[in-house]
Amino acid sequence: MTDTSRANASAGAPTAGAWPPPGPDVATAGTAPGPAGLAGMAAAIPAEALSSSGRRLLAHLLEGVLVLVTLGVGWLVWSVIVWGRGQTPAKQLMHMRCLDTRTGLAAGTGTMVLREGLGKWVLSSATAGLTMIIGGVMVLGDGRQALWDKLANTVVVDDPQDRWAPPA
Repeated sequence: MTDTSRANASAGAPTAGAWPPPGPDVATAGTAPGPAGLAGMAAAIPAEALSSSGRRLLAHLLEGVLVLVTLGVGWLVWSVIVWGRGQTPAKQLMHMRCLDTRTGLAAGTGTMVLREGLGKWVLSSATAGLTMIIGGVMVLGDGRQALWDKLANTVVVDDPQDRWAPPA
């Protein structure tokens, strides 16, 4: 163990190979990434926690189905409820969560409004869907961040055990 990894371990930061990570620790939120953190992010978010491009595409398609099935109104009400937990209705069903890259914690309601409202719906409407295509291609990159993720400083992770769920 190196001096850096010992320091990170004693500070409660996840160490290399520590998966699944411990729940968010307010004392270490916002600290520099440990060995398992993604480069360029202020918070230690393990690369292996990121949702795959395929899961993100499936969640996006499921989102569209949910909007249609609930006539948009049910989806909007559901969204307002789950956005505070860093989720959309489809992400909740698929056990995925948006994390703030600056803190490593679940994105809050304001961040999700920025990500989903402005980043997806407004920009996509203004560009006749071009934003969705660009975002889909961007998700194929190493950081798996779409345009709306970069706008809101978020990443999407698989969270089947609710490790990044905000406190109730």
